Parts: sequence; C-alpha cells; structure tokens
Amino acid sequence: MLSIRLSAHGQTTASIPPSPMHRIYTEDQADLPDSGGTVSYEQYMQRVTKRMADVRQLLTDGKLTTGRDLRDASLIFQHGNTEADCLFAHVLAMEALLHGDIGAKWAAAATLDRYLQLIGKSQIFGTQYPSDASVPKVTTSPTAERLSGRSQQPYDPRLLPDGVRQDFCVPTVEEQKKNVAVFNTGARPSGTAMRSAGCMN
Repeated sequence: MLSIRLSAHGQTTASIPPSPMHRIYTEDQADLPDSGGTVSYEQYMQRVTKRMADVRQLLTDGKLTTGRDLRDASLIFQHGNTEADCLFAHVLAMEALLHGDIGAKWAAAATLDRYLQLIGKSQIFGTQYPSDASVPKVTTSPTAERLSGRSQQPYDPRLLPDGVRQDFCVPTVEEQKKNVAVFNTGARPSGTAMRSAGCMN
C-alpha cells in the first residue's frame, strides 16, 4: 500500500515502494561478506544463484524497464562466479547507461574489470581488489582477516588515463593505491573512496 505524505509546499505526494529488482539488489548488498553480511561465502553464493535466476525471470517478463533496475540487475550478475555471468553483467550496465542511468557508469567499468580478470586478463579501470595470496593478512579479527591480503592484480593501469577513470566514477590510480593500503590494514575504504559520490545513489 502506498503511503501518502505532505510535501514542503503542502501538496500530497505518494511514497513509491521499491521495485522488485531493487529489493533483490538491497538483499544482496546486505548479504555481501565483504560488507558485513553474516552468511558464509557458500550460503551467499547459493543466494546469488537464486537471485540471478529471479532477475532473468524479470527480464524475460519485461519487468526491467528503467536504468536503475538494469543497473541493479547488472550488480547481481557481477557477483556471479563465471565469465558468462560477468559478461552479462557488463551488457546490463551498458543498457542501463543507454536508459540514462548515470549511476551505471561505475557498474560498466567494474563489470568489465571483473570479466577481464575472470578470463585471465588484466583489469583496466582498477575497480577490483581481489584476495592475493602473496599479500599478508591481518589476523586481529575475522573481519580484518577477510578484508586484508588484497591487491589489484592482474591490472594494467597504463592503458587508460585517469581522466577516463573519473568519467566512469572510478578513482585515480593514486587513490586506488590508498584503497589497497586501507584494505591491508583490515579495514574497508569509504564508499566515496571506491567510487565518486555522483555514482553512489
């Protein structure tokens, strides 16, 4: 049921409930192991598999018609484990951009980077901070251990100038180095350190 409230000018406005796609996205974000989710990695991936199936059904039914919904769908498939998942995620992010969703710029970069790393190539924007067995972990707490021991490899930071990164809401190479250092203290960089504020909503 829609809730009705008064606007600042005394007019009534309806609070529109989130779309089914955005609810799926919100649940996924809450479960993310790197963002404080309480489920195990195995449980999380089982839920991702179910969510990807649900998103495909929404696509089949023609229910994803806005740029925001397409961006949210992209970020569900971004969390899949296969090359096909991440390639599909990239296509969805590009479609979100075509629908005018500026917030999908970062998703377009991140899905491409993850796809490249999954096929054994170097990421080019620098959005990914995967675990790296050659980097020591911080063992002071389970959270610190999970967040630390990271690098950006494989990564070719020379292919793109920082201006292109910033066009896609991705921080500069120097800012990314700071993010790696923060991860390897066992902490998580702030949201705006990982992507520009304009791509956070």
